[in-house]
Amino acid sequence: MKNVLKRFTLVFLMFVVVFIISNILQIKPSYAENKLIKIECDGLRFRSHPWGDVLGSVVKGDLYKVCSSINDYNGNLWYKINVNGKYAYIFAGNGYTSKVKFNKNTIFKPRLTAPNKDSKFYSSDNDFYKYGYGMPNCTSYAWGRAYEILGQKPTWLQIVNAKKFYDSNSENFPFGRGNKIKVGSIICWGANDRNYYGHVAVVEKIDRDGKVTISESSWGESYFRTRIYNSVKELEKSYGDAFKGYIYLGDFNSKSNNYKEKVRVTEYTSVRKKIKGQNVGVLYRNSIVRVYDKVYNSNGIKWYKIKFKGKFAYINSLSTSKNLKAQKTYNIRTLYKLLVYNDASGKKIGTIDKNTVKTVYGYKKDVYGNIWYRISYGKKMGYINSKYISKRLNYNVRATRQLVVRNNPYGKIVGNLYKNTIKTVYGHKTDKYGKKWYKVYFKGKKRYIYANYTSRNLKFQVKTNYYLNVRKSPYGKIIDGVNKNIIKTVYGYKTDKKGEKWYKIINNGKYGYIHSAYTTLDIKKNKNFNVKINYDLNVRKIPWGEKIGLIYYGTIYKVYDQKRDKNEEIWYKISYKGNIGYIKAEFTTR
Repeated sequence: MKNVLKRFTLVFLMFVVVFIISNILQIKPSYAENKLIKIECDGLRFRSHPWGDVLGSVVKGDLYKVCSSINDYNGNLWYKINVNGKYAYIFAGNGYTSKVKFNKNTIFKPRLTAPNKDSKFYSSDNDFYKYGYGMPNCTSYAWGRAYEILGQKPTWLQIVNAKKFYDSNSENFPFGRGNKIKVGSIICWGANDRNYYGHVAVVEKIDRDGKVTISESSWGESYFRTRIYNSVKELEKSYGDAFKGYIYLGDFNSKSNNYKEKVRVTEYTSVRKKIKGQNVGVLYRNSIVRVYDKVYNSNGIKWYKIKFKGKFAYINSLSTSKNLKAQKTYNIRTLYKLLVYNDASGKKIGTIDKNTVKTVYGYKKDVYGNIWYRISYGKKMGYINSKYISKRLNYNVRATRQLVVRNNPYGKIVGNLYKNTIKTVYGHKTDKYGKKWYKVYFKGKKRYIYANYTSRNLKFQVKTNYYLNVRKSPYGKIIDGVNKNIIKTVYGYKTDKKGEKWYKIINNGKYGYIHSAYTTLDIKKNKNFNVKINYDLNVRKIPWGEKIGLIYYGTIYKVYDQKRDKNEEIWYKISYKGNIGYIKAEFTTR
């Protein structure tokens, strides 16, 4: 009984001692942590234990791995961290620290081309750069690449030589380190006879055939370069026996760089055995293919590695889209003669004529927000500015001679069109000889006329057979008149309710309409003829130019030539007192 009492007393005293010590230290039992925190204030002190002796202070922006966390009896949270190889405690409350969130990339994006020298990852925001050890420098590049991959500054990577990179502050590496290669990891070599300062690089790609691609920078040498090794062993032994291990930057899948994303082919495109190799086939528009890798040619153009008929091959990425939804094409018509470029606001590669109908296969925006339509141009693709096109495809043409109307290109003749007849075009077909035929309406049905016998210049000339009223619209208000035998340029026509045609002309600087029935289309271009003067007329040096004399009503003069003024009015060239002069044609009669 006495032994039992003694044991009970001993246990009770031990409990009291623990209780007293716990009250003195004011702490609760800790629990394991595995997260990274960022210091959010300057001068935050780290201690031997919560509210214990001050051992130093940490710097704002530094990152530390939390080994465990502890609550004191006031409920305050403390983090246990490793500072310079020793464990210590920092106060976690009042916003003094924050949890670090990294980019959660499901697909690792390898860097195979040099970064922009103004990129914050490799210049202004890079700690090595700030201390005067910027690129070309392997450690500065590895630090910047880690920053680029993670989206957070890797401050646990200390400003040290490459030979110390793997060991310095390793207890705070958030993703750990090891001897197994991973995509996105930093490979480290220590010092040896071949390289006194060691070397670091970044693993960018691990191919299925075992080849490994790294990116790196070298002190006093290459600003940026990539190197390909046939195997992991060859990579690790590239500096002899100096290999130390890999610093991990995330748990990326080693095959993630073989994208396996899908893209849609946006145009008829060639498939090549190699980037500059022979064609092995073609892919048609809206085909969906799986991408296994990407490579760049000497001009920086990206090519996708795909499987074609069971073998790996390459297609130009410019002929693809990540939007897998099949894109419908549509037709547009050019309003002017347009330049064609190889890209939006890019290099000129040719021109296309006014009123050309083209199929649009997509569009791009330039840096100014202008939209450029992607079209086929010869055997290439090109871009035209969308400001100068119309989605309304029908346009007018004029028959330049009497021509037949057919039910199909080279088909059965169903009628005729007279010279200078204007018809609206609703599309076209190309026959087996490559000749173009316009689709028009003829007697209420769709028919075809040969395009080579038409013109998109709708202007033609007519001669008035009588004195004609000029009206504001067909059978509209009379606004002027035009004499007999006057030649006028026609700019189009309208048809009235009776189906009669009225020509649109310019008379005295204004547009008006005259009845076509009282004009003649075929004008004989005989320059030398006589005219009778119907009014006293001024004779001028040039049309509307300086007056050089006066001729009177009823006199007859020989005409040697004709000229048009800016209003399309005709002036006759005559001989006046041994000199050349001009008179207005509308005040004369042949």
